[in-house]
Amino acid sequence: MSEHAPSAPTEHAAPTEHAAPTEHPTVAERLMVAASVVSAEPELSAEFTATAEHAASNERPTIGERAESTARAVSTGHVLPIERAPSNEHAVRVERSTVTDRVVSSEPAVPSERSVPSEHPAYRAFAEVVSDVIAPRAVEVDATEVPRSHVEALRGVGYFSWTVPKNFGGDPVPAAVKHAADELLFGADPSTALAVTQHDGPVGQILASRRPAALALLPLLATGERIGGAGFAQIRAWPKRPSTIATAVAGGYRIDGVVRWLSGWGLVDTAWLGAVDESNNAYVFGVGDLGRPGITVSRPHLAAVQGSRTVSLTLRDYFLPDEFVTEVVDIATWDSRDGSVAPGKHCAPSESGVRLPAVGAIGLARAALADALATHPDEPSLLRLLAELEEAANTPLPEPHWRARLDELAIRATTAGLVAAGGQGLLRSDIAQVRARAALFLQLRGLSPKVRAARFARYAR
Repeated sequence: MSEHAPSAPTEHAAPTEHAAPTEHPTVAERLMVAASVVSAEPELSAEFTATAEHAASNERPTIGERAESTARAVSTGHVLPIERAPSNEHAVRVERSTVTDRVVSSEPAVPSERSVPSEHPAYRAFAEVVSDVIAPRAVEVDATEVPRSHVEALRGVGYFSWTVPKNFGGDPVPAAVKHAADELLFGADPSTALAVTQHDGPVGQILASRRPAALALLPLLATGERIGGAGFAQIRAWPKRPSTIATAVAGGYRIDGVVRWLSGWGLVDTAWLGAVDESNNAYVFGVGDLGRPGITVSRPHLAAVQGSRTVSLTLRDYFLPDEFVTEVVDIATWDSRDGSVAPGKHCAPSESGVRLPAVGAIGLARAALADALATHPDEPSLLRLLAELEEAANTPLPEPHWRARLDELAIRATTAGLVAAGGQGLLRSDIAQVRARAALFLQLRGLSPKVRAARFARYAR
C-alpha cells in the first residue's frame, strides 16, 4: 500500500436509532426482497391465481388490485415483481418466497441456466452480509468512509473471487448473479458499492491482456488480498482539459498528470489506469500498483457518495511497466465506441447472451420504492413507477440510451422515496437522502459525449 494511503478507519458500533419497528421487515430485508426477484420466473402461487389470469389474458390488474397485493407482499415478506412477459404485455407475477428462505437461508441450491440469481448460494451469503453488516451502517458510512471491516466481510463470502477464473484461484459465478448482488449493494449502501464494485475492472483488463506478470496478480485479486479499482475518466476530457499523459520510456511508460477520480483509496491498491500518448495519438491502459512512488493524493469533498473514499491522484514520474500495460488503442477508435460500448464489462452480454445494464440505477430505484411502498402501499403512482422501472430494467435499448433511461428512473424513484419519507427524508440520518444524492452521482458517471447527449435528451422529453 502506498505511503500516502490513510490508516484504516476506526470501527464504530452500528447505529441503533434507525432500526425498523419489529412488526415490519427491516429496510435491508425489503432491499433484498426487491433485488431478489428481477429475473425470477417461478410458478405462480395459487393464492394469486386470479391476478395471474388477468395478465395471461392481456387484462392488466387494476391499480387497486396491484396496490392491495403490494401492501400484502410488503407486510408479509413476500414480493410483487413486475416482469416483462414474452408477449410484451407486462404481467404481474408473485414470488412466494419469504425474506428468510429467499435470501439469507444457507440451504443449498443447484444453479442452472435458468436459476434465479438470488437463489445462488454465493448471492445468499452475500445478501446476509449486506443485511447484517453493511446496510445498518449505510448512513454512517455515507458521512465518513467505508470501513475496512466491510471489505473483510465481503472477502469472507468470496465476493472478490467471482470474476476470476478457477485456474487463477477464483470462484466464478454467473454474470447475472454478480450483477444482482451489485445492485443489492448499491441500494443498501451506495458508498460501499462504489468502492468495491470496480474490482472486476482490473481483472478484465488482465485477462484480456494475457500478460504473464499481470496474470500473476489474479490469485491475489481473487482472495481480496489485493483490491481493484479504476481511474481513467480524465482521458475523456482531453484535449479540452489536462489529462494523464503517457510517455514511452525504457521498459514501459512514464505517466504524469491527474487521475481525477479513484474510489476506494486506502482499500484499493490495484488500479485500472488510463493515459494519453500524445506522440502516437493513442490511449494507454494498464494495471497500476498504487504502492509505487510518484503518487500524491487529495480528497475532494463530494456532495454524494462521500464515504466511497474517492480521491484525486497526482502522478509525477509514475512508472507503468510494459508487462502491466493491458491495451494501447487509437484515440479515435476508442472515442467512437465510448458510451456505445462500455470500456469495462457493463452493458456486455453475459454467459447466456443476455445483456446486463450498468450497475447502480436499478438497485437504488428498487430500494427507494421498496421503502416508499412500505409506508404508502395504496399509492397508485408508486406502483406505476415500479412497473415502469421493471419494464425498463428488462427492455434493453441501444447504448447509451438504456443507461440514460435507467439513471433517470433512479432520480425519479429516489425523489419519490424522499417524498414518501416526508421532512424526515432530508435529515442526514435518513437513508432516503443518501440514495437521492447517489442517484445524482449516477448522472455524472461515465460521462462521454454520447452519454451526456443521451442524458440531455431524456431531460428534455
